Amino acid sequence: MIKSSKYYEFGLWTIIALSVGLTIYNTWCGLAHTYDSFDYLAAATSFREGKILTNQNGTPYVFHAPFFPVLLSFLGEDPNTSLVILNTVICIFTLLLLFIFTRKYFNNHALYLLAYFTVSINVGFQMIHYFLWTESIFLLFFVIHNYLLLRLFEKERKVDFWFLVGIAFLMGITKNTGFFIILITSGIIWSFSKRAAFKKSAIYILLGSAGFVAWNIYVLVFCNGEQLFRDNEFLMGLDINFINYTDILSQWFLPRLIPTPFRLFFLASGVIILLIVQRKERLSIQAKVFQIQFFAYLIIMVVIIKVDKAEIERLLAIVSPWLIMAVFMIIDIKWKNINYTFKTWFMVLLILWVSYTGFRSVYNSINWHKYNCSTVKL
Repeated sequence: MIKSSKYYEFGLWTIIALSVGLTIYNTWCGLAHTYDSFDYLAAATSFREGKILTNQNGTPYVFHAPFFPVLLSFLGEDPNTSLVILNTVICIFTLLLLFIFTRKYFNNHALYLLAYFTVSINVGFQMIHYFLWTESIFLLFFVIHNYLLLRLFEKERKVDFWFLVGIAFLMGITKNTGFFIILITSGIIWSFSKRAAFKKSAIYILLGSAGFVAWNIYVLVFCNGEQLFRDNEFLMGLDINFINYTDILSQWFLPRLIPTPFRLFFLASGVIILLIVQRKERLSIQAKVFQIQFFAYLIIMVVIIKVDKAEIERLLAIVSPWLIMAVFMIIDIKWKNINYTFKTWFMVLLILWVSYTGFRSVYNSINWHKYNCSTVKL
């Protein structure tokens, strides 16, 4: 466990201030909009005026989950200022909750500070708080969800389980891919629960996904037979998906200027090293859960949903914090057995990677800010 110190606490609050400050800078001229952002706003307006959900072109709102536009409907007719405030509050609570529940799983102060900085400053985290997207509130729910999930494994309390089911329900009606997280977590509960594992797993997936299932039944029955993923070519995009996802993942660690084969070799080497380390060390349940959530989600997305490369950073943003935390937890476990010389060089490499992550995020933030503040709002 990490013992509190004034320097450590100062470091954590500084990281939170930097991350929130970067988010405020990004959204100084309002949240940026994409095509689905306008659909969220149109659906919010139609729900507020007539309790129905329609897109900006008047068609039924069927390709996204319903919770977000319903929430936006309470922000009034001109929600721009309210959206920025809500987005900033969501960012703060996400960071605080992540800080509160993950710090107890680290022994080394410096490693946790580096992990926390990497999570809160990286491009994916800042991106989903820059655009008017569902991912920001979904990630908040996800952080609460994992806090409850790990408490359930530690204490096996019924109250934690039922709150976990409730948060899963909200995730299912906030983002369609939330169903994949629910499906993965159901398997995790079955694997790691100490008592009534199958019963808990079954109840969790049945009730947690009930909102998602009900919404898609409504879409299927009442909206001209349109349903989730109807235009996706299952398995048909596997090859291009694999290439695109690995390319984006490699850019988390090495600049895009480095030739793709070298970046992919580095990524493959990292995965192999991760697997070797895990064979020699007994990992904490937290590190196992976070890894399973990331890699299972990644596999599902690569296999099932054919997406444009430009969407991948966004799709991975909701699970990237768990991979980063898992990697640093594994390093933390090994840290005490590493000799001083190797520790020094390894820490230098970590600091260089974290610095690259920060530079990449700041570079994108400057471009986002310039673009957003030079664009006439509709």
